[in-house]
Amino acid sequence: MKSLPPFTSDPELNYFLMEVHELLSAKFAATTDEVGGSIEEVVDYIDQEIEDVTDYIDDEIEKVYDSFSIFTIVKRFDFGDASPKSMVKFAEPVLIRVANITLIVPFDKPSFLTVGTTTNPSLLMDSTDINTQEGLIYQTTPGLEVPIDTEIFLTITAGSSAAGTGYLFIEYTPQVA
Repeated sequence: MKSLPPFTSDPELNYFLMEVHELLSAKFAATTDEVGGSIEEVVDYIDQEIEDVTDYIDDEIEKVYDSFSIFTIVKRFDFGDASPKSMVKFAEPVLIRVANITLIVPFDKPSFLTVGTTTNPSLLMDSTDINTQEGLIYQTTPGLEVPIDTEIFLTITAGSSAAGTGYLFIEYTPQVA
């Protein structure tokens, strides 16, 4: 069989498209032997095969597209917020790509922030990842898959701070079921 050039720069997508190409080639080669009969019957059969393969390709492309859709949640917090503070509850399985704390107003006294779950408060960001007395951006890239109904909390240990404001950003990708 003649080798085709890559369809895209993505090797996994190229592999998938090559499989589809080979499937179509094999189907078309065997069609006249399988169907027999008039040319109209062969054309109808091929039309149905094309429709079936097109539906399959559309479904697979939707899965690939969904797996690359990146969403961002942004939640504000202040030094006096109740802690732990619920920031998001995922209604579907997701891949958490980035967790980011941006301190707009630094805490005026030694304080601690963590981002995680109730069972693992430092799952996404540990207090050692964040210097609360500097107004900077702190980021981790956990690449962590979490199941449906996972709730993410920000734990604020403000101590005697009378100031401190920031935002939590979470970038995530829905996982295809």
